[in-house]
Amino acid sequence: MLQNNENLMVPRKEREKHARQQEILQAARVLFAEKGYHDTTLEEIAHKAEFAKGTIYNYFANKDEMFYGIIENIFDEMDSITAAAMATAGASAREKLTAYAKAVIAHSMAHSDLFMLMIRQAHRQLTDEFDEKIKNLHERDLATRKTIAQVHAEEISNEHLKAYDPLEITFLFEGMLRSYCMYHIKARHQLTTAEIDRAAELIVAVYFDGIQNK
Repeated sequence: MLQNNENLMVPRKEREKHARQQEILQAARVLFAEKGYHDTTLEEIAHKAEFAKGTIYNYFANKDEMFYGIIENIFDEMDSITAAAMATAGASAREKLTAYAKAVIAHSMAHSDLFMLMIRQAHRQLTDEFDEKIKNLHERDLATRKTIAQVHAEEISNEHLKAYDPLEITFLFEGMLRSYCMYHIKARHQLTTAEIDRAAELIVAVYFDGIQNK
C-alpha cells in the first residue's frame, strides 16, 4: 500500500494503476468474505469493482494473486495499527500494549469473515510461488514483532521490566492476543467496544502481572 509521502514520489500513471488495483482488491475482499473464495467468480469481482472482466487481467493474473494482495493489505493495516500504538509519546510499555491490543481485537472483529477466509484458504495454496510469498509475509510479521520488542527493550533498559529477551516475550504476548482473537473469530462472536476494552486490559494485566494472588 502506498503511503501519503510515497504518493508524492510515484508517477501519476503508477498511482492510478495502484488505485485501480485497490478497487479490485476491495471488491474481491468483500465477495470472498461473503461468498467464499471458490464460489466467487472473476466476472462477479469485475462487476463489483465496475470494471470489464478483461480489464481485471491487466492488474491480476488470477484469483490467487488477488488473495495474496488482500493478505498484503491486511498486513499494511496491521503495520499502521502497530506504528500508531507504539509511537504514543510518553506512554509506558503497558499503555502502548493496551492500545495495541484494543486495536488488534477491534480489527479482528471488524474483519472476522475475511480472517476466516484466510485461515481456510491459506492451507489450500500449495504452490511453490505462494509458499515463497508466505515467507515474505512471515518476514513482515517478524518486523512488526521487532517493533513491539523495541518497546520492551526500552523498558528493560530503564529497569521497569525484568531482563528477559525482548523478542521472546513479544512472541508470548502476541500468542496470547492472537489466540484470543482466533477463538472469537472461529466462534463468530462480535464483541462490543466495552468487551474489547476489557479483553485488552485483561490480556495486558495477565501478561504483566500474572494470575498468582500475591
